[in-house]
Amino acid sequence: MRDVILHHHVFKNAGSTIDWALQRHFRSAFVDHRDDKSMRTGGMRYVEEYLLANHGVSALSSHHMPFDTDYVADGFSFWHLFMMREPIARALSVYRFEKTQRASTPGAQMAKQLDMRGYFQWRLRDESPPVLRNMQTRWLCAVRGSRRLGEQEFQSALDRSKADRVLIGFVERFDESMVQAENALRGSFDAIDLAHVIQNRSRDRPEDPAATMHESLGDDLYREFCANNDYDLRLYRELEGRFAARTQADSGFQQQLEAYKSRCADLGGWPSMLRWVKS
Repeated sequence: MRDVILHHHVFKNAGSTIDWALQRHFRSAFVDHRDDKSMRTGGMRYVEEYLLANHGVSALSSHHMPFDTDYVADGFSFWHLFMMREPIARALSVYRFEKTQRASTPGAQMAKQLDMRGYFQWRLRDESPPVLRNMQTRWLCAVRGSRRLGEQEFQSALDRSKADRVLIGFVERFDESMVQAENALRGSFDAIDLAHVIQNRSRDRPEDPAATMHESLGDDLYREFCANNDYDLRLYRELEGRFAARTQADSGFQQQLEAYKSRCADLGGWPSMLRWVKS
Protein backbone atom coordinates (compact mmCIF):
# COMPACT_ATOMS: atom_id res chain seq x y z
CA MET A 1 0.00 0.00 0.00
CA ARG A 2 1.38 3.40 -0.99
CA ASP A 3 0.76 6.09 1.62
CA VAL A 4 0.50 9.67 0.34
CA ILE A 5 -0.06 12.89 2.26
CA LEU A 6 -2.44 15.32 0.53
CA HIS A 7 -1.99 18.83 1.91
CA HIS A 8 -5.02 21.10 1.48
CA HIS A 9 -3.30 24.46 1.12
CA VAL A 10 -6.05 26.85 2.24
CA PHE A 11 -5.34 30.52 1.56
CA LYS A 12 -3.79 32.22 4.64
CA ASN A 13 -3.86 29.07 6.81
CA ALA A 14 -0.10 28.59 7.25
CA GLY A 15 0.09 26.50 4.09
CA SER A 16 3.51 27.78 3.05
CA THR A 17 5.02 26.74 6.37
CA ILE A 18 3.41 23.29 6.10
CA ASP A 19 4.82 22.95 2.58
CA TRP A 20 8.27 23.98 3.82
CA ALA A 21 8.18 21.26 6.50
CA LEU A 22 6.96 18.64 4.02
CA GLN A 23 9.61 19.56 1.48
CA ARG A 24 12.35 19.51 4.10
CA HIS A 25 11.38 15.98 5.15
CA PHE A 26 10.40 14.40 1.82
CA ARG A 27 12.73 16.40 -0.45
CA SER A 28 12.07 15.38 -4.06
CA ALA A 29 9.17 13.17 -2.94
CA PHE A 30 7.20 16.37 -2.14
CA VAL A 31 5.38 18.30 -4.88
CA ASP A 32 3.82 21.76 -4.64
CA HIS A 33 1.24 21.20 -7.37
CA ARG A 34 0.34 24.30 -9.44
CA ASP A 35 -1.75 22.95 -12.31
CA ASP A 36 -4.87 24.35 -10.65
CA LYS A 37 -7.27 23.80 -13.54
CA SER A 38 -6.49 20.08 -13.78
CA MET A 39 -6.84 19.69 -10.03
CA ARG A 40 -10.17 21.56 -9.91
CA THR A 41 -11.75 19.74 -12.83
CA GLY A 42 -10.26 16.29 -12.29
CA GLY A 43 -10.79 15.83 -8.55
CA MET A 44 -9.48 12.75 -6.82
CA ARG A 45 -9.36 10.84 -10.09
CA TYR A 46 -6.80 13.35 -11.33
CA VAL A 47 -4.84 13.02 -8.06
CA GLU A 48 -4.73 9.25 -8.49
CA GLU A 49 -3.60 9.51 -12.12
CA TYR A 50 -0.96 12.09 -11.23
CA LEU A 51 0.47 9.87 -8.50
CA LEU A 52 0.48 6.83 -10.79
CA ALA A 53 2.50 8.84 -13.30
CA ASN A 54 4.85 10.14 -10.58
CA HIS A 55 5.83 7.08 -8.60
CA GLY A 56 8.20 8.81 -6.20
CA VAL A 57 5.73 11.33 -4.77
CA SER A 58 4.82 10.80 -1.10
CA ALA A 59 3.39 14.25 -0.28
CA LEU A 60 1.35 16.46 -2.60
CA SER A 61 0.16 20.00 -1.88
CA SER A 62 -2.40 22.08 -3.75
CA HIS A 63 -4.56 25.18 -3.26
CA HIS A 64 -7.32 23.16 -4.95
CA MET A 65 -6.84 19.72 -3.41
CA PRO A 66 -10.14 17.78 -3.52
CA PHE A 67 -11.43 16.58 -0.16
CA ASP A 68 -13.20 13.28 -0.78
CA THR A 69 -12.89 10.91 2.16
CA ASP A 70 -14.92 8.21 0.36
CA TYR A 71 -12.65 7.99 -2.67
CA VAL A 72 -10.92 4.62 -2.98
CA ALA A 73 -7.89 4.05 -5.21
CA ASP A 74 -6.34 0.60 -5.49
CA GLY A 75 -2.92 0.51 -3.89
CA PHE A 76 -3.20 3.95 -2.25
CA SER A 77 -3.84 5.16 1.28
CA PHE A 78 -4.46 8.91 1.36
CA TRP A 79 -3.80 11.13 4.37
CA HIS A 80 -5.62 14.47 4.20
CA LEU A 81 -3.78 17.26 6.04
CA PHE A 82 -5.84 20.38 6.68
CA MET A 83 -5.06 23.45 8.79
CA MET A 84 -7.80 25.62 10.27
CA ARG A 85 -7.52 29.22 11.46
CA GLU A 86 -9.74 31.36 13.68
CA PRO A 87 -12.05 32.96 11.07
CA ILE A 88 -11.77 36.60 12.18
CA ALA A 89 -7.97 36.48 12.39
CA ARG A 90 -7.89 34.74 9.02
CA ALA A 91 -10.10 37.40 7.41
CA LEU A 92 -7.86 40.23 8.63
CA SER A 93 -4.82 38.35 7.35
CA VAL A 94 -6.43 37.88 3.94
CA TYR A 95 -7.12 41.61 3.69
CA ARG A 96 -3.61 42.63 4.75
CA PHE A 97 -2.05 40.17 2.33
CA GLU A 98 -4.20 41.13 -0.65
CA LYS A 99 -3.63 44.83 0.00
CA THR A 100 0.14 44.42 -0.32
CA GLN A 101 0.67 41.49 -2.68
CA ARG A 102 1.81 42.04 -6.24
CA ALA A 103 -0.96 40.22 -8.06
CA SER A 104 -3.77 40.92 -10.49
CA THR A 105 -6.37 38.71 -8.83
CA PRO A 106 -9.79 40.29 -8.16
CA GLY A 107 -9.11 40.23 -4.41
CA ALA A 108 -5.76 41.98 -4.71
CA GLN A 109 -7.22 44.60 -7.02
CA MET A 110 -10.21 45.33 -4.78
CA ALA A 111 -8.06 45.49 -1.63
CA LYS A 112 -5.96 48.22 -3.24
CA GLN A 113 -8.92 50.14 -4.66
CA LEU A 114 -11.09 50.10 -1.54
CA ASP A 115 -10.65 50.87 2.13
CA MET A 116 -11.06 48.01 4.60
CA ARG A 117 -14.82 48.49 5.03
CA GLY A 118 -15.35 48.63 1.25
CA TYR A 119 -13.22 45.52 0.74
CA PHE A 120 -15.23 43.51 3.26
CA GLN A 121 -18.52 44.74 1.79
CA TRP A 122 -17.35 43.41 -1.58
CA ARG A 123 -16.12 40.10 -0.13
CA LEU A 124 -19.47 39.45 1.56
CA ARG A 125 -21.49 39.77 -1.64
CA ASP A 126 -22.77 36.54 -3.18
CA GLU A 127 -21.17 37.39 -6.53
CA SER A 128 -17.70 37.67 -4.94
CA PRO A 129 -15.52 34.54 -4.59
CA PRO A 130 -16.35 33.03 -1.15
CA VAL A 131 -12.88 33.51 0.33
CA LEU A 132 -14.39 35.18 3.43
CA ARG A 133 -17.75 33.37 3.54
CA ASN A 134 -17.47 30.10 5.48
CA MET A 135 -14.46 29.12 3.36
CA GLN A 136 -13.15 26.48 5.75
CA THR A 137 -16.54 24.81 6.08
CA ARG A 138 -16.86 24.85 2.29
CA TRP A 139 -13.54 23.05 1.99
CA LEU A 140 -14.41 20.33 4.47
CA CYS A 141 -17.88 19.70 3.02
CA ALA A 142 -16.50 19.90 -0.56
CA VAL A 143 -18.67 22.83 -1.67
CA ARG A 144 -16.29 25.20 -3.44
CA GLY A 145 -18.81 27.43 -5.24
CA SER A 146 -20.44 30.61 -3.97
CA ARG A 147 -23.84 29.19 -3.02
CA ARG A 148 -24.92 29.67 0.58
CA LEU A 149 -24.41 26.80 3.00
CA GLY A 150 -26.93 25.28 5.36
CA GLU A 151 -26.98 22.93 8.34
CA GLN A 152 -26.64 19.93 6.04
CA GLU A 153 -23.32 21.18 4.70
CA PHE A 154 -22.14 22.10 8.19
CA GLN A 155 -22.91 18.60 9.46
CA SER A 156 -21.15 17.13 6.42
CA ALA A 157 -18.04 19.14 7.28
CA LEU A 158 -18.14 17.84 10.85
CA ASP A 159 -18.61 14.24 9.70
CA ARG A 160 -15.79 14.44 7.17
CA SER A 161 -13.46 15.91 9.79
CA LYS A 162 -13.86 12.69 11.80
CA ALA A 163 -13.00 10.34 8.93
CA ASP A 164 -9.99 8.03 9.06
CA ARG A 165 -6.68 9.54 7.97
CA VAL A 166 -7.97 13.11 8.18
CA LEU A 167 -5.50 15.29 10.10
CA ILE A 168 -6.85 18.68 11.14
CA GLY A 169 -4.56 21.14 12.85
CA PHE A 170 -4.83 24.78 13.92
CA VAL A 171 -2.71 27.76 13.02
CA GLU A 172 -3.06 29.08 16.56
CA ARG A 173 -1.78 25.73 17.90
CA PHE A 174 0.71 25.04 15.15
CA ASP A 175 3.37 23.16 17.13
CA GLU A 176 0.81 20.96 18.84
CA SER A 177 -0.81 20.27 15.47
CA MET A 178 2.48 19.11 14.00
CA VAL A 179 3.09 16.79 16.94
CA GLN A 180 -0.35 15.23 16.52
CA ALA A 181 0.27 14.86 12.79
CA GLU A 182 3.65 13.22 13.34
CA ASN A 183 2.11 10.77 15.82
CA ALA A 184 -0.61 9.81 13.34
CA LEU A 185 1.73 9.51 10.38
CA ARG A 186 4.63 7.71 12.03
CA GLY A 187 3.20 4.25 11.34
CA SER A 188 3.20 5.00 7.61
CA PHE A 189 6.25 7.27 7.34
CA ASP A 190 9.15 6.17 9.53
CA ALA A 191 10.90 8.90 11.49
CA ILE A 192 8.74 11.64 9.97
CA ASP A 193 9.95 15.07 11.07
CA LEU A 194 7.69 18.09 10.47
CA ALA A 195 9.88 20.65 12.21
CA HIS A 196 9.49 24.02 10.55
CA VAL A 197 10.89 27.44 9.87
CA ILE A 198 8.08 29.93 9.51
CA GLN A 199 7.34 31.19 6.01
CA ASN A 200 5.50 34.33 4.84
CA ARG A 201 5.47 36.04 8.21
CA SER A 202 3.32 39.18 8.27
CA ARG A 203 3.78 42.14 10.59
CA ASP A 204 1.46 44.31 12.67
CA ARG A 205 -0.89 41.55 13.79
CA PRO A 206 -3.57 42.85 16.18
CA GLU A 207 -3.65 41.66 19.77
CA ASP A 208 -7.46 41.35 19.61
CA PRO A 209 -8.60 40.54 16.05
CA ALA A 210 -12.31 40.71 16.89
CA ALA A 211 -11.99 44.17 18.46
CA THR A 212 -9.89 45.37 15.52
CA MET A 213 -12.41 44.13 12.97
CA HIS A 214 -15.37 45.49 14.94
CA GLU A 215 -13.80 48.92 15.18
CA SER A 216 -12.76 49.00 11.52
CA LEU A 217 -16.00 47.69 10.02
CA GLY A 218 -18.60 49.12 12.39
CA ASP A 219 -21.43 47.28 14.11
CA ASP A 220 -23.48 46.59 10.99
CA LEU A 221 -20.75 45.14 8.78
CA TYR A 222 -19.13 43.25 11.65
CA ARG A 223 -22.46 41.52 12.35
CA GLU A 224 -22.83 40.80 8.64
CA PHE A 225 -19.37 39.24 8.56
CA CYS A 226 -20.15 37.00 11.56
CA ALA A 227 -23.46 35.96 9.99
CA ASN A 228 -21.69 35.04 6.76
CA ASN A 229 -19.10 33.02 8.70
CA ASP A 230 -21.35 31.44 11.30
CA TYR A 231 -20.47 27.91 10.21
CA ASP A 232 -16.73 28.60 10.19
CA LEU A 233 -16.94 30.10 13.68
CA ARG A 234 -18.90 27.11 14.97
CA LEU A 235 -16.69 24.60 13.17
CA TYR A 236 -13.54 26.15 14.56
CA ARG A 237 -14.84 26.08 18.15
CA GLU A 238 -15.99 22.46 17.94
CA LEU A 239 -12.91 21.07 16.21
CA GLU A 240 -10.49 23.06 18.36
CA GLY A 241 -12.23 21.77 21.48
CA ARG A 242 -11.91 18.21 20.24
CA PHE A 243 -8.24 18.82 19.46
CA ALA A 244 -7.55 20.23 22.93
CA ALA A 245 -9.23 17.25 24.58
CA ARG A 246 -6.96 14.84 22.70
CA THR A 247 -3.79 16.63 23.74
CA GLN A 248 -4.90 16.79 27.38
CA ALA A 249 -5.72 13.09 27.41
CA ASP A 250 -2.24 12.12 26.16
CA SER A 251 0.04 11.90 29.17
CA GLY A 252 3.18 11.97 27.02
CA PHE A 253 2.13 14.83 24.77
CA GLN A 254 3.91 17.67 26.59
CA GLN A 255 7.21 15.82 26.42
CA GLN A 256 6.71 15.25 22.70
CA LEU A 257 5.84 18.93 22.26
CA GLU A 258 9.01 20.07 23.99
CA ALA A 259 11.06 17.75 21.79
CA TYR A 260 9.36 19.18 18.70
CA LYS A 261 10.09 22.75 19.81
CA SER A 262 13.72 21.78 20.30
CA ARG A 263 13.90 20.45 16.73
CA CYS A 264 12.40 23.70 15.44
CA ALA A 265 14.84 25.74 17.51
CA ASP A 266 17.72 23.87 15.89
CA LEU A 267 16.36 25.11 12.54
CA GLY A 268 15.70 28.63 13.77
CA GLY A 269 11.95 28.07 13.66
CA TRP A 270 10.96 28.43 17.33
CA PRO A 271 9.87 30.31 19.41
CA SER A 272 9.10 32.75 16.57
CA MET A 273 6.04 30.67 15.64
CA LEU A 274 4.41 31.71 18.89
CA ARG A 275 4.56 35.34 17.82
CA TRP A 276 3.39 34.45 14.34
CA VAL A 277 0.20 32.69 15.49
CA LYS A 278 -0.66 35.29 18.13
CA SER A 279 -3.49 36.53 15.95
